[in-house]
Parts: sequence; C-alpha cells; structure tokens
Amino acid sequence: MLTKKDQCAALVFFLSVTAVMFYAIAMILILAYDSWGADAQICFDEATASRMVVELESSRIMAKELEQCQVIANSQETIATAWKEASNLFKVRAQKSEEYAKQLKDLWELQSKAYEQAIKDAQPSIWEEIGKAAAFIGVGVLIGILAL
Repeated sequence: MLTKKDQCAALVFFLSVTAVMFYAIAMILILAYDSWGADAQICFDEATASRMVVELESSRIMAKELEQCQVIANSQETIATAWKEASNLFKVRAQKSEEYAKQLKDLWELQSKAYEQAIKDAQPSIWEEIGKAAAFIGVGVLIGILAL
C-alpha cells in the first residue's frame, strides 16, 4: 500500500501529465482557430466533448487533492521537526545526566581518599608503637635496677 507521500507524488505526476495534455489541446485549438480564420468554428462530437468536460472536472478535483496532500505534508514536516527537537532535548538531558554522574563519582573517590587518609593519620605508625614499647621497657628496667 502506498504511503500518503507516495500518493501525493503520484497525484502530482498525474496532474502534471494532465496539465500538459490540457495545454496541448488548448494550443492545438488556438492554432486551429488561427489557421481557419476568424469565422471558423471548432466542433467536437458528443463523446469528445463529454470526455473533455470529465477531464477538466477531474483535474479540478485532483488540484484540490494536491492542496490537501501539501497541507498533510507540511503538518507531517512540522511533527517531524517537533520530534527532532524533542530528541535533541533528550540527548542533551542524557548528556547532562552523564556529566552529573561522573561528577558524583569523582566526588565519591575524593571523599574515599580523604577518609582513608584521615583514618591513616589517626592510627599511630608501627614505629611509634615500637618506640613507645621500648621506652616503657627501658623505664621498667631502670626502675628495676634502681629498686635493687
């Protein structure tokens, strides 16, 4: 089944062909009228005249349908433009969300490092502990020697 756009294109082609045929018939009639002189009359049989009337009426109807197709095409273009704008807005929103998530991750990493450093600074080093133990042992030995 043809889409509206394809139907419109086919209608435009048909109207173009019909218009060319109409203008060709008109030119033939004008040339025939000039060649026969001012008093000459052009006569058509009933079948040809009725076919010409039908063709003219159908071309008017097709012109109206073409206008409707153009209105539909314009509205579809407007809708497509709106969808593109909405899509762009969603892309920007997604990009901002990704940036925000990256900033939160970086902040979390900085906080983790800061907490680890604070814990490390709060704990005494092993050498300080060994030094304190040696000092207590030395004081104990000194007291023991003095007490003897």
